[in-house]
Amino acid sequence: MIEVEEPQSLSETQQLNLVVNRMKIAENARKSQEDKWDRDYKYYRAYRKFDTDYWWRSQLFLPYLFAIIESICPWLIEPLIGGENFFSIDNVGDQSRTQNAENMTELMKQQISEKMRYFEVIVMWIKNHLIYGNGIVKIGWWKQEKEFRYRKWNIDPYFGIVLGSEIVEEKRFAYNDPVLDTVQLENFFPDPYGEDIEDCRYTIERKIVDFDYLKALEKSDVDDESKPYINIDQLKGTKFTGTPPHFDKLASVGETVGDAGGDRTRNLVELLEYQEDDRFITVANRKVVIKPVRSNPFFHLQKTYQMLKDYPLDKEFWAMGECEIMAALQDKANDLENLRIDNLFQALNRMYIVLRNKGLKADQFVSRPYGLIWSDDLNTVKPLDQVSIPREAFSEKDLTRQDMERVSGAWEYAQGATPERKETATGIVKLQQAALRRFSLKIMLAQKGPFKNALNQIMQLNQQKLPQGYMIMKDGKPQRLNPWDIQGKLILKITASSDLAGEKEKMAKLFEIAKDDPYFDQYKIRQRLLDVFAIPGADELLLKTEQVMGGARGMSNMGMGGQEIVARMPEMMGIT
Repeated sequence: MIEVEEPQSLSETQQLNLVVNRMKIAENARKSQEDKWDRDYKYYRAYRKFDTDYWWRSQLFLPYLFAIIESICPWLIEPLIGGENFFSIDNVGDQSRTQNAENMTELMKQQISEKMRYFEVIVMWIKNHLIYGNGIVKIGWWKQEKEFRYRKWNIDPYFGIVLGSEIVEEKRFAYNDPVLDTVQLENFFPDPYGEDIEDCRYTIERKIVDFDYLKALEKSDVDDESKPYINIDQLKGTKFTGTPPHFDKLASVGETVGDAGGDRTRNLVELLEYQEDDRFITVANRKVVIKPVRSNPFFHLQKTYQMLKDYPLDKEFWAMGECEIMAALQDKANDLENLRIDNLFQALNRMYIVLRNKGLKADQFVSRPYGLIWSDDLNTVKPLDQVSIPREAFSEKDLTRQDMERVSGAWEYAQGATPERKETATGIVKLQQAALRRFSLKIMLAQKGPFKNALNQIMQLNQQKLPQGYMIMKDGKPQRLNPWDIQGKLILKITASSDLAGEKEKMAKLFEIAKDDPYFDQYKIRQRLLDVFAIPGADELLLKTEQVMGGARGMSNMGMGGQEIVARMPEMMGIT
């Protein structure tokens, strides 16, 4: 039987050895992915290094993969976060806490729209999983205290006269909310035996930070964990000599960052943030434990990462992305297009066979109108016959593009383009619906797994860490929210639909059926209608119950009956 050490029984040396050894194992296991990610990054950016030895050849890279990824991304974004009500929170059990569920909903909506860069991060999360096959985000809580200055006016309490002003400085939290951010795959090292993040025994995230940043954290409770940073001064004898992964990416496509990599005013430190479900450890420069082993500081007792997969493979951690499955087709399209251009240039710029030592100069053979080549012997110059390539050979490029569309499901109609081939209206609709069904599967995989889990962790972090007196806007008015106002057993549901094929048409038909039916919640069905059509500000557009009743009474006074009032509701709300 293998004995496992309890977290608290490990010495700092044992903690260091545990993290560094597992980091080496994870690095070696992940090596094969790094070349693939480098290739995928270049394919997305349509980058090809110019070969100076063959400067006279065409060296184009057609951005087909870029177009496909940028076409699929919006199809996934809109149903996930296109409306304001893409999730709902309900109370379970104690009905007296229903108000707490509503408070949590309003709180998270405000944090998502104003605090967390949520939409930007979700877009990059989805784009990463399309390009590389895997997209990873980290969910946590961040506290940032700053000095603020403001002008305070001194007013006479009796006469209301301004007596002067003074500049006041005070410390307060600039940020005290959940955070969501993407994690570069190059910085993420999972347990090689894991199938997904939950299944991994451990994960390690690498970060590159400034030494001064760590010194500031040593005296701060900014991350609000149970143990502070320690041993920072021991790092003075160590040094991180590598470069951040995003610098390497830019360098791989010929971009430069100037002398940023050699900035001597910065003392960079490599952090390894090691996580298991029940314990966290942080190591710096693979030499010093700066945050000793501690129990998971979050009440949800999970790792703080969520991963989205594009084309998952059974029992495999790393999935396939759009670039991987279409790389060969992209290469084929590039080769055919470059051959076509080279053949065109050869037809326009003829080549000649010239006898040596006949006094002819190379510039005489430059193609120009009415150009002449003077020679005493007509056999001195002979044209080099170039076999003309039949036009049909170049139609292969278009067939290759169609193959890429077939593989990805992103037909030109879905990309907003009109293809050369003609389709009937019925054929176009069928192509679009076939593509949307494939995208719907991607959306369901996201909604039922990592997307919902990320929102759940944000909800649980709010219940654990929300400060007292937190200000939110509710019904257009400021309101203070306290931690006990959002407690209880709350359940989060994803209310956005994953069925994209004709969803708007189906919703419009359902509204026609349900708008007069007393068994339907009229407020919610109208709210859902606005969400499906991605109309922002649904909560502000829709009238509350008391307002609707007031309007109904006003119409009754104008001689309008109940049936007529119901029939006029869509018109009142601007829905046709």
